[in-house]
Amino acid sequence: MDLEERVRLLEERSRRLEELVAELATGKLRAIETNCLTLVNQEGQVQGILAAAPGEAAMALTDPTGKSSIAFGVGKNGPHMQFTHKDGTMAMELAVREKGLTVIEMRDAKSNPRITVGIDNSGPHIELLDERRQAVLELKVGKGKSPMIVLNDDKGRARMMLNVDGTSTDSANLVLRDVAGQICGLFDCDAKGKVRFMLGDLKDANIMMNASPQSSEIVFGDKGPQLRLALGLAAGTKQPYVTVYNEASQPRVTMGVSETHSGLAVNDSHGTNRVLAIVDSDERPWFIIRDDHQKDRLRMTIMPDGSSGVAIHDQQGQLVALLGGGSRNMASLTIKDATGRSQALLAFGPEGPALIMTDDAGQPIFTAP
Repeated sequence: MDLEERVRLLEERSRRLEELVAELATGKLRAIETNCLTLVNQEGQVQGILAAAPGEAAMALTDPTGKSSIAFGVGKNGPHMQFTHKDGTMAMELAVREKGLTVIEMRDAKSNPRITVGIDNSGPHIELLDERRQAVLELKVGKGKSPMIVLNDDKGRARMMLNVDGTSTDSANLVLRDVAGQICGLFDCDAKGKVRFMLGDLKDANIMMNASPQSSEIVFGDKGPQLRLALGLAAGTKQPYVTVYNEASQPRVTMGVSETHSGLAVNDSHGTNRVLAIVDSDERPWFIIRDDHQKDRLRMTIMPDGSSGVAIHDQQGQLVALLGGGSRNMASLTIKDATGRSQALLAFGPEGPALIMTDDAGQPIFTAP
């Protein structure tokens, strides 16, 4: 059949179709009522079937060999469409199912679903599946515009999740889980730029790192919420420090450096500072012992000229005794009363020892030699 003959035949069929439509409109021609309609090509090959059954209707179109096909219809669960390979296995399916679930499912050569795209009441989602139909990667958008990527292991357990919280905190985080579903790692960044990184369970984090524009810190802990060691840069000054904690998470030892000082602080079991070792801005070393009310009770230092001193204070912080060592083989001991007045002075020098005792008015009452 040449091209001209084909054109003539198509025109004739088109006119005939128009006549049938006109007759249907005027009621001269009755519609065909059947529960199955078969479409056959000129060579007698079936290439389409339209069928209806109680609660559903479907239509299937095939190639001339009757293998590759497209089928679409409406069933009890909603409308659906299917595409098949030449061997008859399903290649892709589009379905609208109950409870508002819409799904597009793409399959491999063995008709195993490998990619699923869908949307339900919780939001859209994409799943990549392995040959056992187990989801290994999931992409979801939940309520509050919160996207999430989930990586699963070979048993379908969620092991890694990347999430952006679009509700309250507006934070982004990466979560790692073990085979029991417990969180063993967390990387988090909130809306203000504060970053956290934790290794271990959220309640029993073994290593945690916090960073913000103002400060940063690395924390080590044991099983349970107890802190054991912290390294960081202090807020505001960004000066380095190291803190060691006891089993009750009370700081026991802290070492730090600032622009003018460096020092070591030792605390009791309640976290109260009891000992300080400092080098100040004048390069003077200080050793300070405090009581449980953090009042200085003993101070020791060495001055730039080489002299040294030990100061002893009472419970009110008043200086009561001062022991000094001079740069010329001299040493002295001064005893003061509660008002701070010197009551006795004992000195040792190249000329020998000397003792001076005074009354409440500061007048000498005894000297030796």
